[in-house]
Amino acid sequence: MDSKKRLIIGAALGFLFVAGIGRVDAKEIPLKGKVAGTFLSARIDQNDDGVTAGWETGVTTDKLGKYVYQGVSETVPTGATTACPGGVFIIDAQNGKGFGTYTETFPNGDQLYSRTLTRTLCFDSVGGFTGSGTYSTLGGTGKFAGASGNGKNSFVGFFQAFDANAVPPQGFGSSIGEFTGTLILP
Repeated sequence: MDSKKRLIIGAALGFLFVAGIGRVDAKEIPLKGKVAGTFLSARIDQNDDGVTAGWETGVTTDKLGKYVYQGVSETVPTGATTACPGGVFIIDAQNGKGFGTYTETFPNGDQLYSRTLTRTLCFDSVGGFTGSGTYSTLGGTGKFAGASGNGKNSFVGFFQAFDANAVPPQGFGSSIGEFTGTLILP
């Protein structure tokens, strides 16, 4: 190979190297996992409709390991249906109906933040419910600083204690579920 060809190849490789400096490709991590936890009525009522938010805590298990979550979410009632005689409750964050925010804390102290985009809860007439929704990752701390992504979840639960006479009504219960999504690390 003559020196002219080596010079051209060297210049091309050098250009590619310099162009790549400072560039970090985002790492997409597909997630599929399980959650199990408890919930308790809170005193937060963001929209003054008399329906308070629920405080949730539990454990998540997926390819990132086992970690805890805590969150607050407030749904908006839309009425009972034949399929949901205990009522349908929704979150539609884009249209200002309800809200949900969550923090997941890992054993090393790193945290991951997310918010509920949509949720639909269907209550039966004996204290049980099913639900599904979508979420968006909003960042975090440590290795999750600048994280993004989204996903969907589904779950079932039931009230273990409920006081309809409390103002506002109060309850405690448990739920289990699963989720899929994509976590994007910068």
